[in-house]
Amino acid sequence: MTANLTEPFQPVLPDMPLLREELLAEIEQAAQGGASATELADLRRHYDQIAAQGRR
Repeated sequence: MTANLTEPFQPVLPDMPLLREELLAEIEQAAQGGASATELADLRRHYDQIAAQGRR
């Protein structure tokens, strides 16, 4: 088995659904609070990264 050295190892977290739910709530609150498009894009990117880890 060959390790992929381009990505740091991060184990899949057992509470991934909870993390995703919390991030979605944070995005919604930011949107309602008048966050800029850049701030919302950053939050969505973070959500996408967490969601991708859950699919590994």
